[in-house]
Amino acid sequence: MKKSIQKILLDSALIIFSVLFALLINEWRNNLLEKKRTRIVIENLKKEIKRNQTITTDFLEYHSSVYDTIKTIYLNGAIETTFWRDSSFYIYKVAPDGIVQESLSNLAWEIAKEEKITSRVNFEIASALFEVYDQQAVINQTIDRIIHLLNTREAQRKAHLRETVLLFYKDFNELTGQEEYLLYAIEEALKVLEK
Repeated sequence: MKKSIQKILLDSALIIFSVLFALLINEWRNNLLEKKRTRIVIENLKKEIKRNQTITTDFLEYHSSVYDTIKTIYLNGAIETTFWRDSSFYIYKVAPDGIVQESLSNLAWEIAKEEKITSRVNFEIASALFEVYDQQAVINQTIDRIIHLLNTREAQRKAHLRETVLLFYKDFNELTGQEEYLLYAIEEALKVLEK
């Protein structure tokens, strides 16, 4: 009877040890997989942010040129000859390529949020990522505001030309400032992500 109890206790201990060992191995495996997924998400974010950095650099150069041209035209009083053509507001003398030529991507960020990346990285990384993508959203809102301005009825009336150009000028001033800040936020985020 004593041997039987010892055998049962030994078998029970072996089963408990086996289950705990299996759980430990499973937890270790899950942690490795989560770390791998986190690394992949971070790499995708770095690629997207670097691509957006290139686009924003091009945007800033182009939008600064547009802003400077609008300012010169406004100060020189050549508003009507520059911005009014065929009975409508015309921007292509100051913005020959339109307002935007490419859009800032946020696909990797959307996937990262679905993967709950911010709960798997430190606060510094999460904060830097939110700063970049929030600033991108601000830029997109400003671009939408400029496009909306150009499509309003008031912008298509010659009587409102001076006011429309002034709003166009102010929006481009705001846009270039936002793009400068985004480039700064991107630099900071890339530093944090490289650690």
